[in-house]
Amino acid sequence: MNHPDGESDTVWQRQLLQSKFSQEVIADIVEKLYVNYHILLTPQKPIYNTECKISYYYKQASKEADIYAIGKIKEAADQHNVAVNISRCNPILGDPIDCYDINWIPKAAGKHQIVKYLAIKYQVPYDNMFAFGDSQGDIEMLKAVKHGYLVANAVDTAKANFSRITKEPYAEGILNTIQKHMHAL
Repeated sequence: MNHPDGESDTVWQRQLLQSKFSQEVIADIVEKLYVNYHILLTPQKPIYNTECKISYYYKQASKEADIYAIGKIKEAADQHNVAVNISRCNPILGDPIDCYDINWIPKAAGKHQIVKYLAIKYQVPYDNMFAFGDSQGDIEMLKAVKHGYLVANAVDTAKANFSRITKEPYAEGILNTIQKHMHAL
C-alpha cells in the first residue's frame, strides 16, 4: 500500500511480509486441492495477480459439488494461514459466466483489514467512513464502515447478502450517494 505521496507504508508492508504469503504457498494449496479432492482451479491472467493477491477460477459443476469444493478451498486457506475471497464471477468485467473467482490474499490484506488499518492510521471516525463495492468479496469491507454500499450494478449474489445498494450503477451511484450524505450534514 502506498501513501498519497507515493511512498510505501512500511508498517503495512511489514504486516504483509510477516504473513508468509507467496506464489509458492498458493501453488502448493492449489496442487493439493486437485490431488486430494479433484478440485481444479484455473489460473487467471497474470495481470490480475499482485504481491497480495493471486487469482484463480473454479468452474461451477453442481450445487452440491460447488458447496463441497468451496468448503475444501476455505479449509485449505485456514490450514495454510492465508485468506481466500470466493465470489461468483462477473461477466460484465470479462469473467467467465459459469465460474467463481478464487482470490488468495494474505490474512492481513483483506479489504476490511485495509479499511480498519487506514481508519486507525489516519484517525477517521467510524461515522465518516464510506466504502463501495460490487461483489460478494466486498461485503466484509462494507460491513466494516458505517456507510457501506453496493453499487446498483453489483452481482446478484452480493445483492442477496447485503441490503444497502446505490440507486445508480458505477461511479454515478458512488457520487450521488456521497452527495446525499453531504447534503444531510
